[in-house]
Amino acid sequence: MSSMNKLDVLITCINENIAYFEKRKVINRKRAYLLNLASIISSALITLLLGLKAVNVNLFTNIALFFASFLTIVNGIESFFNHKGLWYKDARTLANLKELKRDIDFKIAGEPIDNISMKILNEYKNRLQNILSEDINTWSKMREELDQTQHVEKN
Repeated sequence: MSSMNKLDVLITCINENIAYFEKRKVINRKRAYLLNLASIISSALITLLLGLKAVNVNLFTNIALFFASFLTIVNGIESFFNHKGLWYKDARTLANLKELKRDIDFKIAGEPIDNISMKILNEYKNRLQNILSEDINTWSKMREELDQTQHVEKN
């Protein structure tokens, strides 16, 4: 395969990964935000409803109990999926991918493609692989920590 074809494959792969991590970052940021917002609103409503001593205490107590249950579910979802941690992980991976893309763009700018050695292309490919491996390793560590935390809580 020529340098041009390998360069095209590498740039295509980087662009696909950038698009993928951009989407994941946005999704995890939104989920983290919504879960945090739901937690805050539920906590505030519980406090408000339990503080009201007027009209129908049983009704307010039942509504507060509903929001307390909802809050438990929201916090359970966040602790299980850790959208905030995933958002940070994806943002870091995305920054590394964009840095790699900038480095490649800078290297090839104004340079005849034939002057780009296979060694340099392989170095860039290895950097891409390292970025993606680091992302997977970070995710694995997050899952292991969660599993350990849940195992300790069960015992």
